[in-house]
Amino acid sequence: MTEAFERVIIIILDSCGVGALPDAARYGDKGSNSIANTAEAVGGLNLPHLERLGLGDIVPIRGVPPASGPRASFGKMATLSLGKDSTVGHWEIMGLVTTRPFPTYPNGFPEEILEKFKRLTGLEVLGNKPASGTEIIKELGEKHCRTGNPILYTSADSVFQLAAHEEVIPIERLHQICQKAREILTAEHGVARVIARPFIGKPGNFTRTERRKDFSLPPPADTLLDYLKGEGVEVTSIGKVDDLFGHRGFTRTFHTSSNRHGMEVIHRTIKNQKRGLIFANLVDFDMLWGHRNDYVNFAKGLEDFDRRLPEFLSLLGGKDLFIITADHGCDPTTPSTDHSREYVPLLVFGPKLKSGVDLGTRESLGDLGATVSEAFGFSSFGCGESFWKLIESAKRARLKAYAPYSKFNVGAAVLTSSGKVFTGANVENASYGLTVCAERAAVFSAVSSGEKEMTTLAVVTDKSPPAKPCGACLQVLREFSPDCWIICANLDGEISKHKLGELLPEAFEL
Repeated sequence: MTEAFERVIIIILDSCGVGALPDAARYGDKGSNSIANTAEAVGGLNLPHLERLGLGDIVPIRGVPPASGPRASFGKMATLSLGKDSTVGHWEIMGLVTTRPFPTYPNGFPEEILEKFKRLTGLEVLGNKPASGTEIIKELGEKHCRTGNPILYTSADSVFQLAAHEEVIPIERLHQICQKAREILTAEHGVARVIARPFIGKPGNFTRTERRKDFSLPPPADTLLDYLKGEGVEVTSIGKVDDLFGHRGFTRTFHTSSNRHGMEVIHRTIKNQKRGLIFANLVDFDMLWGHRNDYVNFAKGLEDFDRRLPEFLSLLGGKDLFIITADHGCDPTTPSTDHSREYVPLLVFGPKLKSGVDLGTRESLGDLGATVSEAFGFSSFGCGESFWKLIESAKRARLKAYAPYSKFNVGAAVLTSSGKVFTGANVENASYGLTVCAERAAVFSAVSSGEKEMTTLAVVTDKSPPAKPCGACLQVLREFSPDCWIICANLDGEISKHKLGELLPEAFEL
């Protein structure tokens, strides 16, 4: 990246994970892979445009082979935060790691919460148990219409959901009730979301309406959204995104009723908003299909999005950055109906951006937010590491290389655990043994400044494929940071990412 972008579009395909995280078994999600398992279940997906961008280069997906020269840069991202819901995922994308999981209530909410709720609203509740939203209104809808008491239910997620018939408790009143519940549910009972779930119809034929509303716990600190808005950047939410951030950090919001409606709003907004951040969520993958184990419509939803994708891409200009990702998984092929702890896909496209770059496995969803911050010309923000930060620093360091004998200029940049970046360039000598590589120069610079823990080293050369550090440099880095990541890049934008142990499997040990 050589100059700031004017517009960034992020589309969250809610729940479209691409494989179980290493700790997935702790969450009961071993083997989950929302997109790939769906593809297997339906005999293959037809996603020609996502295929062309590089979706099949991220993980094997039946019907979506790796592209021959992907149009986008591609990779996948892990979640550092504890938990696996939309709030956790979206917050981390925007730079905020959740270190304590939101509370869940597998046995229903405690009496102390129900007493406070009754005192503030004057209402008893029905249900108070984990349940499917459609099933619980079948079970308790008639009793609700008779008594006027709302139906309270939860799930494996951190949610307090209130269902009410629109003719029994009007929408405005339901929202007031939910707001009261939100005021109660703080501290140890600070659930991620209070959700209004209105429905209509007669007994035996109740139907949930599209007038759902989320009352989220506000982020405990500023996110990238707050920062961008404060810097005068237009920040637009499409779908449920603003709900997840407590309606904070946005200059415009558009709520949507379905994926189809969401895609229409995305298209219209890209067409009309020429600058700033457009942050959209397509929720049907999660709400309608993932939680109901409806892999057939999950697959159709992916294919519907793929058909609309060329319309979005056709509206992009040279200073646009277009990103497709997800917030978590919700594998519709597993017995579970809950979210799944998964990697999420990462496709990054721009008409004038280098294509086909393997971004590797990112350690945090926050890498996306850090990159977006830099894309707008600001410093890296939040918990993540920008896709470009170290590489750009290494490129600048390469310009200072002294290599009159080999003519092989190398630049390196090392990121320490404190967040500081140290650079180095190779310095040659007529006595070859006295030559110092760029990687060691950067590491020695960090150590000389009192920094002895490195998280990532970037190396830039003009070789294709990108050159890797020599054994001597790897051994020096191993002395201080055996778990360090190594990013190898060249001037054409090719990137590979490796763990130090992969490149130096048998280091010298004392």
